[in-house]
Amino acid sequence: MNGSPAPPSAGTPPQRQRNRPTEPPGFAAFWAAYPRRVGKGHAMPAFAKALRSGATLELILAGIANAEWSDDPRFIKHPATWLNARGWEDEPTAPRFRPGFNPNSL
Repeated sequence: MNGSPAPPSAGTPPQRQRNRPTEPPGFAAFWAAYPRRVGKGHAMPAFAKALRSGATLELILAGIANAEWSDDPRFIKHPATWLNARGWEDEPTAPRFRPGFNPNSL
């Protein structure tokens, strides 16, 4: 024993890669549309769970399009949080009041 590791034997299987979640169908479109792209590893299983619960990619993308998003990413939920909360089912938000805007001028 000289302190060096023993060479792998011919019958030893190669090391397994870490269990990486498989990207669910439609996830790439969701990921591209969502305004905050963090926590992809948590978002993939949440997206798959949303699809299993009856949501469709079209509903989820419409929910993203109808939501009002902050300009500051600190105030945008992580994708997995939004998916687990079924964010696509939220009521569309009313437009914010802007100083100088007169709704009667429409």
